[in-house]
Amino acid sequence: DLGLRSDQKELLVQEVSVVINGAASLRLEWGLKAAVESNTLGTLRVLELAAQMSKLEALVHLSTAFCHCEYEQLEEVTYPSPANPRDVIRVCQWMDDTTLDLITPR
Repeated sequence: DLGLRSDQKELLVQEVSVVINGAASLRLEWGLKAAVESNTLGTLRVLELAAQMSKLEALVHLSTAFCHCEYEQLEEVTYPSPANPRDVIRVCQWMDDTTLDLITPR
């Protein structure tokens, strides 16, 4: 819900044409659940809201540089995700932090 009241959401849906989602986080000590809730789920909520905007012309998403660490050099392309983001969200919502920490690669 992004913490918006219904009247605020309606105003955004009717009037906004450009959305800038600044999703950067430098909290590298976060566990998987907190990181997914903040980054992936937060971004999904912004996308869902933007999809309702009648005047939307552009959506710009800015995120952290701590992605795809397996590559020495990153290009300006979309890299495939190793897992479906919606599946990762669902797993993080029902699995406890201890279990998630045990199965999360470091």
